[in-house]
Amino acid sequence: MLSYLVGVDCRTRAGQGASRALRKGNEAMTGIQFVTDVKGRKVAVQIDLRKHGALWEDFWDVLVSESRRKEKGIPYEEYRASRLKGHDQRG
Repeated sequence: MLSYLVGVDCRTRAGQGASRALRKGNEAMTGIQFVTDVKGRKVAVQIDLRKHGALWEDFWDVLVSESRRKEKGIPYEEYRASRLKGHDQRG
């Protein structure tokens, strides 16, 4: 299984709780496992990227978007002018 550990605390015991599946209604959602710390708190998740790769990409897009939320935008005209200027230089 391909997986990423997100937000893992150094005190995490990957063996405890890692086999618990995410519940969706009454069905277990396969390919997703939680990693818990010694107190049973969820601290990370393992995602089977072959099965849920598109879900991971959506999650990543949201994280990138949130990280850029406070960035100042530039007007389209300014952006376009800089792109055209750069295109002329490349020839």
